[in-house]
Amino acid sequence: MVSLDLKPVAEAPDNAAEKYLIQVMSCVLEQFVSRNDLLPFNPINATVFHATLPPTVSIKSYLERILKFTNVSSGCLIASLIYIDRFIKHQPSFTITSLNIHRLLITSVMTSMKFLDDLYYNNSYYAKVGGVPCAEINSLELQFLFRLNFRLHISQEEYEHYHNELFLHLQRASSCSCASFPSTLFSSPTPYAVQSVMSICRPQSSLPAYPSVAHCVGRTKRMGVALPYIPWHGA
Repeated sequence: MVSLDLKPVAEAPDNAAEKYLIQVMSCVLEQFVSRNDLLPFNPINATVFHATLPPTVSIKSYLERILKFTNVSSGCLIASLIYIDRFIKHQPSFTITSLNIHRLLITSVMTSMKFLDDLYYNNSYYAKVGGVPCAEINSLELQFLFRLNFRLHISQEEYEHYHNELFLHLQRASSCSCASFPSTLFSSPTPYAVQSVMSICRPQSSLPAYPSVAHCVGRTKRMGVALPYIPWHGA
């Protein structure tokens, strides 16, 4: 782990929405990753986003650290999910697993903040927050942007779609970590034709890998397996 010579930023007056959004996002992503981790990994498909070993820090703790040191907004967090989905849709051979989710998260959050926020940090700061060398975060950012074809604009409809599906995940949570959180902490979703109702935390051993975050959130049943997590620098 790269040492963090950082001080927590002053919390926004009311960042409860960000904290609960992180809880929902981490619940979805941990299920997403734990399912894909069951598949064999071919080293030929390794990218700059892959570690040799998965980090021990959980997705939730990692996102909480990002919030603590950057005060990332809810809008940027949801945008980061959209960017991750765009990234993997451009790469059919890329599967999100515990080996790459952390690097994808810090890169996508950094990208969303730099594109959407008026005030943001330099890459060396995000590198310290994410626990990677500055040269590596520069390389990750470049690869990420090229694989997105530099397409960072998000329509209102697309943003609302992701927001609504996360809201529905929280509303219907019954056996996962989201179940104890009041859905009122999320603003009510804008009416949107969601393709299917979510089934949450139901083991389905025969399912294939999840092709995208949206697929995991709103289109398939998920496997509620807790993810063991790792010291960050396995690579």
